[in-house]
Amino acid sequence: MSKTERKDRCRKCGEVNPLSNEYCASCGAVLTIATSEMHAQPLAVQPDLKRFEFKWVITGVLIMLGTGTLAVAAGVLWGVVVFRNGLGGVEGIESTASKMLVVLSILTGISFAAGGAIISIMSKKARIAEAVVSSMLAAALLGIAGLNISSDFLNAIFMMVIPGSLLAGAGAHAAAKVTGEKT
Repeated sequence: MSKTERKDRCRKCGEVNPLSNEYCASCGAVLTIATSEMHAQPLAVQPDLKRFEFKWVITGVLIMLGTGTLAVAAGVLWGVVVFRNGLGGVEGIESTASKMLVVLSILTGISFAAGGAIISIMSKKARIAEAVVSSMLAAALLGIAGLNISSDFLNAIFMMVIPGSLLAGAGAHAAAKVTGEKT
């Protein structure tokens, strides 16, 4: 090797290598990449967290509080109708209350799925992560508001946090598929 020959320093270990080397003599790292190879490299996939937009969480919480409140109102109305008309059977009020919690859970889950779909449709993108976070916050807020009603109501809402999150994410995913957005 002559004194005028240029040398290349390895970016990984710092070893000085002749410019003719493609790999570092010390650690084996690639020293140079041809321009054609650089253009052939696939683009990195952007993680969901970098695309996460907090404004859609706030929007989602408001949507899910609205749809969740409608679901709770419908469930309570159903319970009142059943109880007043004696449709609860011989089991009485406890049986009617248990059935009402099941109905509330189902209606709240449906409302969270609808909320997730609304977020994706409004944003024109699949907002699965935002829908999941929104549903968790909305379920927690509904549960806190439900403390004034009953501790069973609070339990029912908190039991909906995980299923509601899954349903909200599924709703966001389904809406994105229907509208042709990438998920």
